[in-house]
Amino acid sequence: MSIVLTEGQKTADRRRIWQTLAVRTDEITVFCPNCKTLETLFLEDFQLMPTQKFHQRGEQIYHNCGSDKPCYLYLRL
Repeated sequence: MSIVLTEGQKTADRRRIWQTLAVRTDEITVFCPNCKTLETLFLEDFQLMPTQKFHQRGEQIYHNCGSDKPCYLYLRL
């Protein structure tokens, strides 16, 4: 994604664009202890981005394989 800010663009417009870009997105790897699935997911402001295979309850992420155990999370630093 690239955004071009022109010389004559208003300061308020520039501020709005940078605030939009400031949303925190993290890439995590999750491992399901039940079926041994290993997958990369994305969090936006510490919330799981929508996916069909995983769901979030509170601070835990679960695989939709029927497991009642939360996935192990590995954050890339």
